Amino acid sequence: MISCAGAEVRVGGGTESDRRSACEGIRDAARLLGGLGLAVAGTVEARIVERVESSIGAQLLGSYDVARRQMLLLGLEALRATWVVRGVAGVPMSPRLHRSFAAHEMAHAIANDNFAPKAPRLCASEYIAAVVQLATLPAPERELLLRHNPRLTPYRHEREISAVMYFIDPWAFAVKSFRHFEAVEDRAALLRRLLAKGCMTDQMRQG
Repeated sequence: MISCAGAEVRVGGGTESDRRSACEGIRDAARLLGGLGLAVAGTVEARIVERVESSIGAQLLGSYDVARRQMLLLGLEALRATWVVRGVAGVPMSPRLHRSFAAHEMAHAIANDNFAPKAPRLCASEYIAAVVQLATLPAPERELLLRHNPRLTPYRHEREISAVMYFIDPWAFAVKSFRHFEAVEDRAALLRRLLAKGCMTDQMRQG
């Protein structure tokens, strides 16, 4: 097991290369969100595993368990195999893309520690994790992903951000979220609103 310096995360399992890759992605997320005033409130564990499943047995590309404060991350070769089924057609798995999945799950961990107690979390957490994953990707990999989704325009307003799109097409949700975030002038204020009240679509349903 290794500790990711400056990120309050310990990584175990997998190969040394996988652990170091995970630490790089974790630090990427911590730096990005730290620059916007957000950090984890305690130690988080990350485990490199061969398979990640949902509660109904569906294959996942990674997960964060809030109660255990534990990320489950796929090693590079396991993610490469899963990517064939769950990834973006025409976009090959690479070490740098692999690293971005650790950034994604770290973003969930950071978001969870900063939500207001009664804030709806799913939509807002997935928005933040998607933005962090794409923002921390090196430009060549990010542009390749964006080029495969040229018709996906940014959300025009916060009230359009919805978990419905996430459940229908997680990658479409990620691209629209990233493009929206890139166009926002005060990004820290947007994150504060999401963490305080969740997505506006959640607020409208509650109202």
